[in-house]
Amino acid sequence: MLVRTLCFIGLVITPSPWRWTFLLGAAVIPAIAVVLGNAADRRTADAPPSQQDQHDRKELSPTVTIHGEVDDD
Repeated sequence: MLVRTLCFIGLVITPSPWRWTFLLGAAVIPAIAVVLGNAADRRTADAPPSQQDQHDRKELSPTVTIHGEVDDD
């Protein structure tokens, strides 16, 4: 983000031929960052829950109300 900010500042204060370079840098850097950020595989090796695990879970009936308080923060 710092490099992109510097590209925008350079875009404003430099003469014409360099402006295109800074404009290109400010436009391309976010796209490259998104692609590289999404390329990382952050999934864990945990196996999905089995059918038995899903049947052992208890569910609330639709008529159950859970009482509580709302904090205004």
